Amino acid sequence: MNLRRITLAIMLTGAVRAAAMAQTPPDPATEKKTDSSAATQEQFVDPNTASEKDSARAEAYYNFTIGHIYEQQYEATSNAEYATKAIEAYKKAYALDPKSPVIGERLAEMYWKAQRTRDAVNEAHEILKRDPDNLQSRRLLGRIYLRSLGDVSAGNSQPETVSRAIEQFTEINRLDPSDTESALWLARLYRLKNEHEKAEAVLRGILKTDPENEAAVEQLTQLLMDGGKSQEAVTLLEGITAHSPAPVLLDLLGDAYTQTHELAKAEQAYRKAADLDPSELSHQRGLGQTLFGEEKYPQALAVYQKISDVMPDDSDVYLRIAQIYRELHQLDKAEANLVKARQYAPGSLEVMYNEAMLYQAQGRYEDAIRVLSNAVTDIKGQSPTQPSRRRSLAILYQQLGQLYRDTQNYPAAIYTLEELGHLGEEEDRRARMMIMDTYRAA
Repeated sequence: MNLRRITLAIMLTGAVRAAAMAQTPPDPATEKKTDSSAATQEQFVDPNTASEKDSARAEAYYNFTIGHIYEQQYEATSNAEYATKAIEAYKKAYALDPKSPVIGERLAEMYWKAQRTRDAVNEAHEILKRDPDNLQSRRLLGRIYLRSLGDVSAGNSQPETVSRAIEQFTEINRLDPSDTESALWLARLYRLKNEHEKAEAVLRGILKTDPENEAAVEQLTQLLMDGGKSQEAVTLLEGITAHSPAPVLLDLLGDAYTQTHELAKAEQAYRKAADLDPSELSHQRGLGQTLFGEEKYPQALAVYQKISDVMPDDSDVYLRIAQIYRELHQLDKAEANLVKARQYAPGSLEVMYNEAMLYQAQGRYEDAIRVLSNAVTDIKGQSPTQPSRRRSLAILYQQLGQLYRDTQNYPAAIYTLEELGHLGEEEDRRARMMIMDTYRAA
């Protein structure tokens, strides 16, 4: 019982402090005017009116305190009953003191915590009508819109929600330029809307005041590389990693070097990242892929085998090992690893394609044709709106047509290449050239 009283006393103390802040702040102009004519006004103060105002403020103060206590209890227990009681108490307080921004903020926040999102949005907008610079309401709306973007069941229009979120985070950035986390969200939202120049401006603004902000550097680097500005990304990362060699940034530097075809430098960057953070496998993957690109097959094999020890069910690792063994002309080992890759990723187009290439290298043309034909059937079964469908079919038809021609099955080769031509203008030009070569070979 004593413990319960002590706990309640502590909660009341915190709530009282919050309630003291919740009262409508005095208007400075009115306060000054009151001071200059206090003696005159005292003669005309209606005692009943003053008493009513004091009573209303006291009741608002009381309800705000009760609401704050229920809010804390809801946070501690997740009991929906406490959320309802907190909302009701805040609403009573707000009705008595409707100009109080703090009460309005707490009510909107409580609506959001109770998953009454529409009420939270409406309340926050009401506050912003009276006070457009209310930072807490802007932040609340920003959080709500971000959560809506991740809620596939919400039924919201994503472009519209992104625009609303951008509006709030733009205002937050204006009102509180030191809020780096909100600025980073603003940049992400601009990227989501494909407004890359605005995203870049926000990120460069962060780096102007905080040159070593890792999250901003990471975002800006990705933005530059996605925009084909790989050399700018290299320059940016070289400058930062020279005095702050964080593993994440070194990994990005390796990616940037890869895009600029500087594989030796990419290898060096990935090695440094892996040395600094051996447990992060993405550094090892980058290193392995770079070594493969440099045709350093034994070294690449050692890296991927090390990864396979940690990730024994990763199909991509076995696929890379199979590719290395194929380059080393150890075809039996390549096939064994492709079997493992297929086991962990059945139906993978990349695995099937590599399987066909291996059979072709072994002279097993019928097996290669079978694998590619099955892959074509699987891809054709996908929805025509699937983004990768056309590109995947183009790769398969071209390789399958080549195999038919190599095995002197010219009618099948021509039919397959005609199917390639039906995919689009670019594929049609390629198919016509290959069909002409097929007729010459026949």
